[in-house]
Amino acid sequence: MTSLDLAGLVLVAGRALDLDEASVVALADLEAAASVLAAARDAAGGPERQAATLVEQRRGDERFIRLLEENMARHQRLLEALRDQDRGS
Repeated sequence: MTSLDLAGLVLVAGRALDLDEASVVALADLEAAASVLAAARDAAGGPERQAATLVEQRRGDERFIRLLEENMARHQRLLEALRDQDRGS
């Protein structure tokens, strides 16, 4: 098992939030991210437990929550557009 480092976290966040790495770095609190990663590395269990620890540590981060909400809304709009296309076919 490998642990996630700060660069890996930036890549994962970029994919999850549909942002390029530069945008993630511009938005991120890198000190807080490093702290969260340290907590995740110390979490007992496998990668799933580490991922859960990462999310739990960010739950109070308003900016992180806002970005997730925006990303979810964007995906919802895309899904609805696809469904509309299917109905029109």
